[in-house]
Amino acid sequence: MRMLRHYLEHRTDEHDGSEVLQDNHREVADKQLIPRIIKRNRQAILVDPHYFHYFQRKKQGRRCSCFKIETSPDSLCQVCIGTGVVGGYEKFGTIGEWFDVTYPRIRAVNVRQNFELQTRPVMFGLIEGALLGYVEFDWEIRSSRRQLDLFQVMSRNVGECGQVKALIRSIRETEFVPMTNQSLGDRLCENKAVIRVELSRKDPSENHPVLSHVYIRYKLLDDPRVRMDVPRVTESITLAEYGVFDSFTTMAGWIPDDVKQVGTEDFFREISTGNYWKVIEATPNRPLNQTVGYECTLRRIQTFENYFKFPV
Repeated sequence: MRMLRHYLEHRTDEHDGSEVLQDNHREVADKQLIPRIIKRNRQAILVDPHYFHYFQRKKQGRRCSCFKIETSPDSLCQVCIGTGVVGGYEKFGTIGEWFDVTYPRIRAVNVRQNFELQTRPVMFGLIEGALLGYVEFDWEIRSSRRQLDLFQVMSRNVGECGQVKALIRSIRETEFVPMTNQSLGDRLCENKAVIRVELSRKDPSENHPVLSHVYIRYKLLDDPRVRMDVPRVTESITLAEYGVFDSFTTMAGWIPDDVKQVGTEDFFREISTGNYWKVIEATPNRPLNQTVGYECTLRRIQTFENYFKFPV
């Protein structure tokens, strides 16, 4: 009996439940608790979500032509948005392609880089004496949802005396077609395409038209919107007595794990109002290195700031 009592006491000590939990608490949190937190956060934010587009500053890429001829990026440049990197920012859930003078795969006929205009960025223009020319870009289409989000052809001095026409064909086609939302979207299913931009003018002595760039953006996600919980908006009334209202605004927001990285060089655009918000503080919640969400503080971006130049 004495030996049995000793065995039972010893067995109870070895198999105590608290010790099992102590040894495996990281595994329990990693496989059970944190996934539950993420799931409940996603469900909770659906009650009253605010939808935004999120723009992340590019950390690497081609050096912008405005930076190549200056000691610093031009804050008014529409290609790098003052960052010095072509594109400047990447819209969350999409891929953006910028076809400008820095693009590595270019063919040109009667078209050259026009440095005489002293523009920032450097633009394409017709060579001296030419009435018609074109520049072509070989485009390798990266993997995506094959859905077009936006495209722009940015040129200057186009009017009665000059024209700029954008065309496209897939690598399997022999004829170009005018670039439209439809023709561009149809060719996103290909792996490669060729973009041609034709420049023409009536008077060879004129210094126009000129081409800045072609911008094409297509989706990685079916819905690139970002949800944010916005608990409060605090408006500064310091300048209200001078007639300045709704300008110096800060906003606190919480973002679920949809976005894995939020930085203080990034910005949001509120879809319902069109307001722009700059991230000034971003605090990640990462138990066991799993992103649960971000707590952010944002400030209202003013209309004169260069963020408004980025195509949304």
